[in-house]
Amino acid sequence: MLRRLWRGWRGQAPTDPEADFRRAMGHFECGQFDLAIVLLEPLAERLPVFPEACNLLGLLIAREQARFEEGAMLVRRAIAAKPALREARANLGWILTELGEFNEGMQCLDDLLQESPDDHEVRLMRATANLKRGVFRKGWRDYEARHHSPTAIANPYPYPLWDGRPAPQSTLLVVAEQGVGDQIMFASCLGEARKRVGGMLVECHPHLVPLLRRAFPGDRIGARPEGRGIPGWGDEGKIDLQIAIGSLPQIFRNDWEEYPRHAGYIAADPERVLYWHGRLRELGPGLKVGLSWRGGTVGTRRSLRSIEPGTLAPLLRQPVHFINLQYGSSEPDISAFGAIKDAKFVHWPDALGSFDETAALVVALDLVISVCTAIIHLAGALGRPVWILTPATPEWRYLSTGTVLPWYPSARLFRQKRAFEWDEVVERAALALTEHRLHMSPK
Repeated sequence: MLRRLWRGWRGQAPTDPEADFRRAMGHFECGQFDLAIVLLEPLAERLPVFPEACNLLGLLIAREQARFEEGAMLVRRAIAAKPALREARANLGWILTELGEFNEGMQCLDDLLQESPDDHEVRLMRATANLKRGVFRKGWRDYEARHHSPTAIANPYPYPLWDGRPAPQSTLLVVAEQGVGDQIMFASCLGEARKRVGGMLVECHPHLVPLLRRAFPGDRIGARPEGRGIPGWGDEGKIDLQIAIGSLPQIFRNDWEEYPRHAGYIAADPERVLYWHGRLRELGPGLKVGLSWRGGTVGTRRSLRSIEPGTLAPLLRQPVHFINLQYGSSEPDISAFGAIKDAKFVHWPDALGSFDETAALVVALDLVISVCTAIIHLAGALGRPVWILTPATPEWRYLSTGTVLPWYPSARLFRQKRAFEWDEVVERAALALTEHRLHMSPK
């Protein structure tokens, strides 16, 4: 409705293309992508070609709406009109890799880096394109460009960088960065790092402190402090070296064979696990399956990663108890699940009160089914079976093809064939759940 009203108003008002583009950029920078697209669409149709408008519109409809073919055409139009527009050439490279046209896409990015080796944003695009294909050694090498990104948080610590060589007399500080899911994923390398140093301090998101303290009881684990300076929980000992947690894979995860077949590398509270086992038994017979259906934020393509409750009905009609694992789940969503005939949907707010409590529940469950969100990383790092309902163009962490993930041996992916079309994915997952039920003894 907002878009229709805005279009109607724009159709009656005189326009200044440069002013409209500036407004579109303002909406883009504020994450108001829908409004930016409305302003950009008429600008992209103008003659002579408005290359900057074509480029930004191509990027937005590709990234936010998965309209990659149209996005590629718009960006090519921008390049034809203004060959020196590096942003358009970079966007074309990224779009082509998302379309599976890797050779041409990577050539675009390689050419840009040949011209300007210090273009860290392009290098990061190439990193994620390689990581998504499982080309880990090249991907992790370029992934270091993230430290130079405009969105990077400056590291406040003065210690020398660790290069991975054995340092048995040294204490290593692992520096926190990025979100909860990435920190969980990269934490799979901590055990190997610990074997090469004399001691370790690990910064992490506050949600992860108890989980990592159980996994590394002999080391110091704590949340990153506000401002600058050494973490208060680390003041009692010296620090010799540092490394960002996202740089550990460059040392330990360069080939598929270097990803361990682990059964979990973080630990939930055993007493709380027993508590949740008891709560689950009270539900009666049948599998107990955790469910999360909305992923991401406005800035991380939430619309592509989320499923409406009604679409999940084929799953919910299975003779299975579904337990809510969705953080911030809304009352309308919970009511929608309750309205599905034969659904056994359980919402325990106390299970979502802390990440540590959720972890204990996850361990007690038979299975977790989720869209791409932090719950995937939590379940996989705990070694629990987890099924991932994966969009057609997922983030690099979920690779571009295949049903397995190198990070989590217990994970299984159900990939979407076309963006926004979840029905077929849900039907496949429902069929798999039926087969799973027949081969599993319920708790």
